[in-house]
Amino acid sequence: MLLARHASKVHGEPMPNGTLLTSPEVAQRLGCSVRTVHRLVTSNQLIAAQKLPGPNGAFLFDPAVIEMFQRQRAA
Repeated sequence: MLLARHASKVHGEPMPNGTLLTSPEVAQRLGCSVRTVHRLVTSNQLIAAQKLPGPNGAFLFDPAVIEMFQRQRAA
């Protein structure tokens, strides 16, 4: 739940340095497929910082949230 609370604070807001990760970049960091990243988002296990407009809008992720997610999975 810590991950969800942190991400909800940044949802829709730009990161301080403006750097967000795309789903393919997150998949590479996590060692999984882009489809798995999307499944993690739809199951609320991973929270996107932003979703671009439209039905096929891309998910964008805060690098700090991804690092926290990796640490929680490793524990």
